[in-house]
Amino acid sequence: MAPLLAWIGVSAAAAPSPHRISEIIQSNPGLSSADAGLNQLYRALRTAGAGSAKLLAEKRSWLRLRDRCDNSDCLREQYQMRNAQLARQLAALPCSVQASRLTHGWDSMDGGGFFQQFELEADGAFNSWRHQHPELSNARWSFDARHCRLRIRASRHEGMDFDYAVVMTRPNRLWLLDMRDHAAGNYAPIQ
Repeated sequence: MAPLLAWIGVSAAAAPSPHRISEIIQSNPGLSSADAGLNQLYRALRTAGAGSAKLLAEKRSWLRLRDRCDNSDCLREQYQMRNAQLARQLAALPCSVQASRLTHGWDSMDGGGFFQQFELEADGAFNSWRHQHPELSNARWSFDARHCRLRIRASRHEGMDFDYAVVMTRPNRLWLLDMRDHAAGNYAPIQ
């Protein structure tokens, strides 16, 4: 078991106290946002009635694993993996997202996902910025409401196409699950 724990960045030594874990999370804005995002995803799955007993067992198992972390890097990795797992479960449910809810500027809440900031314009234009892939300016986006998929096409740049499963946990929280590597990005509207 120890090699597995080392591989995922979890200490095999005695676990830090729950108070210490809470301090690490609260002192790191990215971890606080990831924790809030996890709670939103979890509540959304519970509200949708997605296997409550199984979901609770998975939550308890994940908390035991998370609580073995002794630093912010380990916690960040655990939150990213768990948030991606919950986002995949939500993405498998029937789609309730409307394309009109996507047209906005979006800002990364936890550093996960490929883009720091981006905008989905009503005319289908996609732009990203803030030191993050400016070559994607004037790319095109489309939304498949039947499968809840956002596709971004940058025809001028080979290999810069994106395919995301879309989940909205509240009107102001957007999750993009990258269908290539299953990383989850957590975004809020730019005010």
